[in-house]
Amino acid sequence: MMNLSFDLTDNSLLAKLATKKAIEKALTRVGDEAVTYASGLAPVDTGRLRGSIEKRVSMEGEHAVYVGTNVEYAA
Repeated sequence: MMNLSFDLTDNSLLAKLATKKAIEKALTRVGDEAVTYASGLAPVDTGRLRGSIEKRVSMEGEHAVYVGTNVEYAA
């Protein structure tokens, strides 16, 4: 009769952390592309609107990236 033994290592926390970092990195890259695209579409007079477009990556709750500006005439 054979005796088998196994050692198990729980790496689920490391996998979860790596996944979260990968999601944040991907959202950052997508946000950067969106900022570049939106900046290219913005009309230019003084450049204030174009220069004010930025991104914010949210890793709380639903993971998302928000792209926009606080310039009141942006709409």
